[in-house]
Amino acid sequence: MIDINTGHIVVNFETKLGTDIDFDVTNGFNFDKSITDFKNGYKWIHFENLKVNELYVNLNVCFHHEKTKMITFVVSEIEFKAKRWENWNEREEMEKVVVYENWLTTIVGVRREFNWGKISTDYDNKAGGTSISIHYNK
Repeated sequence: MIDINTGHIVVNFETKLGTDIDFDVTNGFNFDKSITDFKNGYKWIHFENLKVNELYVNLNVCFHHEKTKMITFVVSEIEFKAKRWENWNEREEMEKVVVYENWLTTIVGVRREFNWGKISTDYDNKAGGTSISIHYNK
């Protein structure tokens, strides 16, 4: 799923996301998606429940002036359902940090910085969520 040589997210044989894949190409992928345009040069494309190998992936691609700057995503063995704040639990989010760190170690190894950028597991206490982030250098 993550190519550590390029920083690409490989969805399937024809589809990859990454620093050299621009907004128009990503927007042209034939997957259900939504777009957020902040009208300041930043746009996001959001993909929900992409099936990648045996996992479901919710993936967000951040563009600045049409160039990919960052990708954030979450993975699950089961299809994602709409989250509700009344079901939110900080302990579960902290557990996700450990699960995602272990998953990343299995997928890419212990190294997290590369010539193309870096990968991290992030818990956002304001949004109440945990995700994996790829930040590109370019």
